[in-house]
Amino acid sequence: MLPGIVTLTLVAYASSGCLANHYRIDRTELERLTTLPPASRGAGVRVVQALGSNREPGLYHRPPPPPPSPSPLPQADTRVSVEVDVDIAGPFLRGTSRRSREMIRTAPTRTRSGHVSGWGGDIGNVGPSSGGGGNNDAMVVVAVLLIAVALFAVAGLAVSEGLRFEGEVAVPPYQPIHLENQAGLERVVSLWDLQLGDLDPAVSATMIEGEAQPGPAYLVRAPLDRRGATFKVDIGGLSTVLDDWTITGVASNIQLGYFFHQRYGLLANLSLGLASDPFDKPLARHSLGIEAQGFPVDFGRLHLGAYLGGGRLLSTDANDNFVTGPSFGAGALVEVALTTRLALMVRGGWTFAGISGHNWFRTGTVTAGLAIY
Repeated sequence: MLPGIVTLTLVAYASSGCLANHYRIDRTELERLTTLPPASRGAGVRVVQALGSNREPGLYHRPPPPPPSPSPLPQADTRVSVEVDVDIAGPFLRGTSRRSREMIRTAPTRTRSGHVSGWGGDIGNVGPSSGGGGNNDAMVVVAVLLIAVALFAVAGLAVSEGLRFEGEVAVPPYQPIHLENQAGLERVVSLWDLQLGDLDPAVSATMIEGEAQPGPAYLVRAPLDRRGATFKVDIGGLSTVLDDWTITGVASNIQLGYFFHQRYGLLANLSLGLASDPFDKPLARHSLGIEAQGFPVDFGRLHLGAYLGGGRLLSTDANDNFVTGPSFGAGALVEVALTTRLALMVRGGWTFAGISGHNWFRTGTVTAGLAIY
């Protein structure tokens, strides 16, 4: 689980070019710097590493490159077609027919014997059969695809957003500062010569690595800052009881929301649950809802909190028909700050859900993942 997340992050890092070699300085920091003696201004400058294309040192002092000359010969049209067939849903579709896995047509209704009530409430008769339900199999396939896409997305954001430097750097006092006004016009002044009057038309300020030697030296990275938009993805295991059987499977949460305070936020939560019944048939139990999170306790990089949420369960019954019901969940959160905008998180708790006219059931989950702030 965790090795997989780390691998995705490394792959995204190896293929990413999103982190640039220039750094933004906000107006408050610029005003603070103008109050310091010029010789000491470079001892500690609060910056945020910018996202986007890298800019070469001295870019604004170079003429634009000449346009490329047209090629005298037509270019050959070379096309390569590659097909890759990866069965990522295989582990969750054991016991289903190939026809149902490919979702070409809906498999016939399962024939079951022996009455079972439990994870899905009173879900009907359970017993061995020759195939799985089309709707249930579709829910499994969609969930697997969503989890895969979310893991790649959070790994990419961990590189582009989570790993960028935000904190104090040391630069020479003659470091050039690029000031850009609202009209997009830019002027360059050295940190030594920066005056408060230079900031009146400035909307943004940037310094580019390599325009002064030595370059920026990272001093102190700013602590974890949750304020603002957040994206979280985790994956792990679930456990529940289906009559006399203990059912285990895969659980994942995909969350998008906003922290209006350093410690408290509100997130939309897509909870995905995948497992197999005692006869190796796929089971899918998903829910969509709202979750409140709080982190009232922290010990340096270690942050302790809790979550409470509610939503709507989506599942299928014994006849492969879609059914819904309310769901509520609560549990504990642990985050370890990696950077100012990136944290490793672990969560565990219980979800209580039910379908109208059936019994309530509970599911325990333990998951781990990444949080991007």
